Order: sequence, then structure tokens, then C-alpha cells
Amino acid sequence: MQRFGRFSGRFLLLGVMVATSVTTTLTAAAQRQKWWQSAELKAHLGLTNKQVAEIEQIFEATQPQLRSLDKELHALEAQLSKMIDEMTVREWEITLQIDKVEATRSALSKARTLMLYRMHRVMTPQQRDLFHDWAESQRKSSRDNPRR
Repeated sequence: MQRFGRFSGRFLLLGVMVATSVTTTLTAAAQRQKWWQSAELKAHLGLTNKQVAEIEQIFEATQPQLRSLDKELHALEAQLSKMIDEMTVREWEITLQIDKVEATRSALSKARTLMLYRMHRVMTPQQRDLFHDWAESQRKSSRDNPRR
């Protein structure tokens, strides 16, 4: 029975680690690939220099909050992993820690989504349509060529 509990804890830990890496990857990807600064995409969308500057300002203004929430999320996940690994707390304590982790993950997702919404508001409806078509082609391409 102890063996099963340990296996379940490691499985949950793996799930937490995967969720963390996805969040970290999204944040890192946003910093590496500033789509609004790509000459090709700026031309394709018809972004003006003013629009690019506004989008950059939105990005820069949001980064401290995203970094802070990401750091908080990592710390809470580490605490949860330790609690699970040590198996010395009650179930209600794990439940409370999970609630903290998920609330912080939600806040991080909300902040990122609001940033993207604000960026999209800078563009015209036509630019947004072109951007969404481009983003979908990027997703399709990455699904078709996962090693890319």
C-alpha cells in the first residue's frame, strides 16, 4: 500500500512539473519571440511604428507581474511537491496548498491573457484577422513538425 501511495505522489509531482514547464515555456517564448518586432510579420500585418511601440510598452509593463507570479508559482509548487513527497501532512493541508498553486497559476494565466488582449486592441480588426491566420499557421506547422 505504501508503494502505491509513493507512486501516486510521484505521478502528481510529475504533473506539477509538466504544468510548471508549460508556464515557464510560455513566458520564455514570449520574451524570445517578440512577434511584433519581426520585419516580415510587421509588413504582413501592416503594423505602424506607433502600434509596435504600443505593443512593446504593453509587453514591458506586464513583465514584472508575470515574473513575480511565475516565481510565486514555482515556490508554491515546490512546497506542494515537498508535502507530497514527505507524506507528513493531512489531506486538507494538501488541498489548501493545491488551491494556492492553482489560484496563482490562474492569476498568471489571467495576467498573460490580459496582456495579449491589450496587444490585440492596438491592432485594427483586419490586422487581428491576419494575425490570427498567421498564428494558426504557426500552430499547425509546429504540430506537423514538432522538432522545429
